[in-house]
Amino acid sequence: MDLSMSAVNEADLPRVRADHPSMRITTIPPEEIVKRHLGVARALARISTGEMGEKLRAAI
Repeated sequence: MDLSMSAVNEADLPRVRADHPSMRITTIPPEEIVKRHLGVARALARISTGEMGEKLRAAI
């Protein structure tokens, strides 16, 4: 399973790890998403809610 470039709320991350224990999960902060992939960050910021959306919009 490849979840590259997937977005997961921080609160849901433990459940994702528990559901997929053999999967390697690498996380990066919203500021790094903006730096690496501005277009992706803008698209995510439009649809993200809560803390993740706020952090992305602030980083953009």
